Amino acid sequence: MKLLTANMTTYGYALLGSALIDPAIKTAGLKPLNFAMIAAALALHVFAGYLVPEGEKP
Repeated sequence: MKLLTANMTTYGYALLGSALIDPAIKTAGLKPLNFAMIAAALALHVFAGYLVPEGEKP
């Protein structure tokens, strides 16, 4: 369970980073795909936080 939640948070950070860094490097605006990636990253973080037993860090 710890490995699953650790992977979920890691992939969440990766999605969030790529969704925000790519438009900044290319000086393009946020596109709908970027918002979908941000939503997926937040969903992974929330679900990982839900799966972790109380008092432990994911």
